[in-house]
Amino acid sequence: MEQFNSKSCEEIMTTVYKPVEFVVDGLLAQGLYILAGAPKAGKSWLALDMCLSIAKGEKNFRPKNFTRNCSVSVFRGQLRKNTKQAL
Repeated sequence: MEQFNSKSCEEIMTTVYKPVEFVVDGLLAQGLYILAGAPKAGKSWLALDMCLSIAKGEKNFRPKNFTRNCSVSVFRGQLRKNTKQAL
């Protein structure tokens, strides 16, 4: 079993980390996100629109700018029969 290595506050505060890489300027950094909200609020369409724009390398999304394009994955907890037809 691996031994737990702790760091002091001073070590953490003086460590130089690489800058956060944003996919959408000041809004969306690389990583995993959960988009939650009320039913019928448009969460699925917002996520699909954003992912498609990022994957295609479009220059902007709403009032924000994309810093770069990259691969995206969408995992949905629910899938209705008519969703595929609407796409």
